[in-house]
Amino acid sequence: MNINIFPIKEEFESLLELYPPQLANKFLPEWYKKQDFAKYLDTRNTGKSIQARNCPAIQDIMTDGVIIPAWSDFYMYLNGDDIVWEVPVSKAFENYQWMGNQGADQIKDMPFKYHTNFGMLKINCPYYFQAPDGYGIEFSDPAYHLRRDIKILSGRVESDIWHETNFPFEFQVDLERLEGKKLMIKAGDPLIMLRLYKKDLRTNVSIEKYTEDFNLKQKKNSVIHNASSNEWIKYKRRKNES
Repeated sequence: MNINIFPIKEEFESLLELYPPQLANKFLPEWYKKQDFAKYLDTRNTGKSIQARNCPAIQDIMTDGVIIPAWSDFYMYLNGDDIVWEVPVSKAFENYQWMGNQGADQIKDMPFKYHTNFGMLKINCPYYFQAPDGYGIEFSDPAYHLRRDIKILSGRVESDIWHETNFPFEFQVDLERLEGKKLMIKAGDPLIMLRLYKKDLRTNVSIEKYTEDFNLKQKKNSVIHNASSNEWIKYKRRKNES
């Protein structure tokens, strides 16, 4: 299923051409690409440890969804009691507010790092997002990219009926460290991750007692996993066939 992305203004098409949103597997972080990928996870004869790249939970969350890259450099710095932001691409366009804020009274008691005079800053997105009927889009900070400057706050939007979304963020650094320095978000770097969710799917929880049947099922899972040399993709295929 597609997430459709439209420019808010015709002139913003150039931003989508320069920094196109892509599937998350096109934006793998350097640490992930440097790690060894073990096709067969048997370390007994190699003496090597299984690295994080081989964890299926990490693989799935990093490669599922769509990454929106930053469409411009962003600079932020302190100037006395004020926080200043610069979005250089704004020089090419008129009459668009590239950044805004949520007032401090709106985020009272929330344990985030924000400027007391401005509250929480937010990046105004020049795109609209459309999800298929019955689906929404979950917006979150890119998983495992380990950005050190800001963190986008997660949220879900019913993007089949509402298409505008902006991105509030908290600082990952103490604001005092911005005095005399500029914090930079680089154009083209992963900014936010998008994933579809089914709107009518609701999660409940059921606490169960120990059962031998479920324990035997898990033992069977372990046999299939080990017989496949702990290779997750092969395990899933055999599991589905059993």
